[in-house]
Amino acid sequence: MREQTQDAAVWGQVAAEDVHVGNLLEMGNIVTTHYRQPAWGKAGRYLRDGHLLASGQEDPRTTERGHTIHHNLQKPIHLPPEDFFSYHKVFEASHMQGGVSGYAHMAQIFNGRRGLSLDAPFGLVDFIEVLQGGRLGVDNWYPYLNLGFKISPAAGSDYPYFGPSLPGVERYYVKLDGPFDPDAWYSSFKAGHAFVTNGPLLDFTINGRGMGDEIHVARGAQLQIAAAARLNPDIDALGRLDLIVQGDVAVTERASGGDRIELQKELTADHSMWIAVRATGNREVPAQGQLQELGAIAHSAPIYVVVDDQPFWKTPAVAELVRGEHQILQDLLTAPVDPMGDLEAWETVSVLAPQWERQRYLLRSRVQQADAKYDDILRRATARSSSAQARLGSAGLVVVAAFALAIVRGRGRRRRADSLPEPG
Repeated sequence: MREQTQDAAVWGQVAAEDVHVGNLLEMGNIVTTHYRQPAWGKAGRYLRDGHLLASGQEDPRTTERGHTIHHNLQKPIHLPPEDFFSYHKVFEASHMQGGVSGYAHMAQIFNGRRGLSLDAPFGLVDFIEVLQGGRLGVDNWYPYLNLGFKISPAAGSDYPYFGPSLPGVERYYVKLDGPFDPDAWYSSFKAGHAFVTNGPLLDFTINGRGMGDEIHVARGAQLQIAAAARLNPDIDALGRLDLIVQGDVAVTERASGGDRIELQKELTADHSMWIAVRATGNREVPAQGQLQELGAIAHSAPIYVVVDDQPFWKTPAVAELVRGEHQILQDLLTAPVDPMGDLEAWETVSVLAPQWERQRYLLRSRVQQADAKYDDILRRATARSSSAQARLGSAGLVVVAAFALAIVRGRGRRRRADSLPEPG
C-alpha cells in the first residue's frame, strides 16, 4: 500500500464525491501508454480515510476492436504492436493476476461490439461499462446475457476524455459482507454483487438471494421477488422501477410522489432466466442524440435463476442472436480500417493500419473458434426447445387420450343405464 499519492488532488476529488474505490487507468494504444501509474498491485493502492486509489489500465484500445478495462492488476499488460489486436492475451493474463476485465464505453463506440463478440464466448469478459456520460446502454449487454453469459454491469466517467459528467457522477456500488477491504471489493465486483447508478439506489432479491447470485430451483418453483429504489429528490424526482426478465419489462411500479418505490412480485419458474431491476427519475434521457441534461438511472446486475440445471438462455431469441454474432465477427475480419478514428492518431496512424491488415488474418482461427461456440449454443438451445415441444405434445396426447377415455366410459354408462329393466 502506498503511503502517499503523486497527486493529492486526485484523491481529494474521489473523497469529495464519496467514492470509496477510484480506479485510475493507464491508457494504452498500439504505440505507447499514457497516464502511467506509479506502482501496481497492493503497492499501487493508496487508502486514506476509507477512500482508495488503485492502479488499472484501459489497454488495449483500438478503433477496430474497442477499448478494454482491466482492474486489480499486479503489473501492467501491454502487447507489442505486432500482437496488439490479440486482446484475449490481455484478458487471460489479467485473470492470471486476479484481475477483473471488461469492455469500456458500453462496448459501443470504437467498434467495441466486435471485440466483445470475439472474447465473450471464451468466458473472458467479466463486465461491460454500461453507464457513462449520462446514458445507460444495454444493447450490447442484454444479448450476451440472453446467450447465457454472466457479464456484470460497470460504470465510469472516463474523465478527462469523456463528457459531460465528472468523476463520481456515474458509479457502481459493490456489496461487501464485512468492513471495506480492497481485495474483497474486487472479488465481489467480479461475482456481480453490484449495481450501476448516477443517482438511484437499488435493493433487489429473489428468494432472499442478491444481485449476481445464481439460484437453482425445480420447474414450477415460486420466485419471491422484492425490489426497491430510492432517490435523493435534490437530484430528481423518482419516476419508476422496472423488473427486467431476459431483457423485457415484466412489471413496472411508478412513484407516487415519494422518494422510494417498492416492488413485490411472485413468478413461477417455468424455465431458466436472468432477472434484473432498473430505476429511473422523472427526466428520462433518450438512448441516442444530443444529451441535453442528465437523467437519473440505475440498473442492477442480474440474478440468475437456473431451473432443472438448464442454461438461462432466452431460447426463442437464440437463433437470431447467433446469426448476429456471426455477422459481427465477419465484419471484424472484413471491415476497412479507420486509423484516423484512433484517439491518438497523431502517434498511431502510421502503425495501426499496416498492423491491422496483417493481424486480422491471424485472428481468423480465433474467429472460427468463436463461431463454433455460438453454433454450439444454438444447437443445444434448439435441442432443448424441441425436447420441450415434444414434452408438450406428449402431455397434449395424454389429455386427449384421457378425454377420449372419459367419453367412451360415459357412453358405456349410458348404454348400461338404457338396458336396465324398468321397475315393476
